Amino acid sequence: MNKKIGIGVVSLLVVGGVLFSIGNIIDTSSNVMASETQESKENTLQLDQFSNVDISVSAADVSFLEGDSFSISYKLHDRERVKQVEVIDETLYFSTELDLDWKMDYGDWKVVITVPKNKQLKSLKVSTAAGDIDVSGHVYDNGNFHATAGNINLMNITANQTEIDTVSGAISVLDSDIKKISSKNKVGQIALDGQFDSVNLYSVSGACSLAGTLESKGQIETVSGNIKVKTSQQSVEASSFGNVYWNDKKQGYTFTKVEGDAVLKLKSVSGKIDILS
Repeated sequence: MNKKIGIGVVSLLVVGGVLFSIGNIIDTSSNVMASETQESKENTLQLDQFSNVDISVSAADVSFLEGDSFSISYKLHDRERVKQVEVIDETLYFSTELDLDWKMDYGDWKVVITVPKNKQLKSLKVSTAAGDIDVSGHVYDNGNFHATAGNINLMNITANQTEIDTVSGAISVLDSDIKKISSKNKVGQIALDGQFDSVNLYSVSGACSLAGTLESKGQIETVSGNIKVKTSQQSVEASSFGNVYWNDKKQGYTFTKVEGDAVLKLKSVSGKIDILS
C-alpha cells in the first residue's frame, strides 16, 4: 500500500491524536520529491527457526511469504525505528517506535516475514496502525490481527482460531478453512468466504458478507451496514428495520428459517439483510 495523504487524514478522523504523528509522517513524505530526500533502505535479516510471530508497527504494511528459510525484511520511514527484532523461545518479536524529530522521507514502507514452505505456525499476532496486513497460504493455530487505519486480507488460510479487528479498514477472508473466527470494525467491508465452524462478525457502518459453509453457529450484527449471506443447510434468524430479503423476496422486518443443525443469527438496526440459498 503506497502511503498517501489519505491514510493520514483517515487516521486523524478515526482515532484523533493517537495517530497524529503517523499521519504527519505520511503527509510530509507524500509531498517530498525524490531529489530532496534519501529513500529509506530495505534491510533483510536471516533468523533462527520460529513457530510464533509477535509484530507491532506503526506505518508499515505487514505480509508473509513462503521461502527456503526464516527471515525478515523491512523498510521503514526514517521516523519509525526498530525497537526489537529477535527470536526468543521460538517466537519472532518485531516492534518499532516513532522518533519525534521531524524528518523528510518517502517510500513504500513494509515488513515481510518469510517462513519455509509447509511450516505450520502456532500463533500469529500482528498489529499495525496505518498499514495493511496480508497473509496468504499459511497454516497456523491461533491468529490475532489488528489495524487501526489499514486493510486486513487473509487468503487460503487453515487455522483453528482467528480474531481480526480494524477501526476504519476493510477485512477479507477468502478460500479459507477456519474453525472459529471473529471480526469487527467501525468502517469498512467485512467479507468471509470459506469453511467455518463458528462465525462472529460486527460492524457499525460497514457491509458484512458470508459465503461458504457454516458447520455450527454464526452471528452477524451491524448498526447501519448491509448484511449478505449465501450459505446452505442452516437455520436462520434475521431482523432489521432495513428489511429482510430471502432469495430477493422481501420478508419484512423479521425472518426465520429452520433447516439443519447450524444456526445463523443476523441483526441490523437499519441495514438491508439479503439471504440467499
